[in-house]
Amino acid sequence: MEKWVVSVLGGDHPGIVAQVASCLAEFGCNIEDCNQTILQTEFAAIFIVTAPEHHTLAALDAHLQQRLQAEGLTVRTKSLTRQEKTSSGGGMPFVVATKGPDRVGMIAALANAMATLGCNINNFRAIARSGNGKGEQMTTIFEITLPAQVELSRLKASLGAVAQRFELEISVQHSAIFAATNQITPDIPRET
Repeated sequence: MEKWVVSVLGGDHPGIVAQVASCLAEFGCNIEDCNQTILQTEFAAIFIVTAPEHHTLAALDAHLQQRLQAEGLTVRTKSLTRQEKTSSGGGMPFVVATKGPDRVGMIAALANAMATLGCNINNFRAIARSGNGKGEQMTTIFEITLPAQVELSRLKASLGAVAQRFELEISVQHSAIFAATNQITPDIPRET
C-alpha cells in the first residue's frame, strides 16, 4: 500500500492538528505516524499517511491546500521514499547533549562532526535561553545512531574538539542510559 508524507507549517494556534487530521480523514487517509512541535510561535508537523486506493497524491494536495491555506498554513505533500536497508551493519543509539554559549556555526560544526563519521541524526532539539548575564545560552540534544564500525572513542574525540572550540559542556551517552538518568516524572496533583 502506498504511503504519503504531509508536512504542515504555520503560525501556531489551537486546533491545527484537529484540522489536519479531519482533512486527512475526510480524504480517506489513515495517519500512521506523526511528529509535531511548536518552535517559539511556529507550528510544524509531519504526518505519514496510508493512501486511499481511489485517490491521487495531487488530489490530496489540492484538498489540503483548499482547506488549510485559509488558516495561514503551508502544506507540502509527497510520496514516502522507501529506502533499502544499508549494509552498514546497523548501529547503536546515543544521545549527544551540549550546553554553552549560543554561537553562529556551533550546530553546523556538531552536525558535521557526526556526519563525517556516518552518524544519522534521528531527532534533534536546540533551545536558546537567556543566561543570567552570560548572554544567550544554547542547549542541544541530538539522538543519533552511531554506525557499528565506528568506535565510540572516535565520536567522543571529534565532538570534544568541537565542544572545546565553542566552549561547550558535552555529554555522549547510550540512549538507554540517558533515558534512565534523565527521566522526569511530572508532579500531577491527586484528587482528594
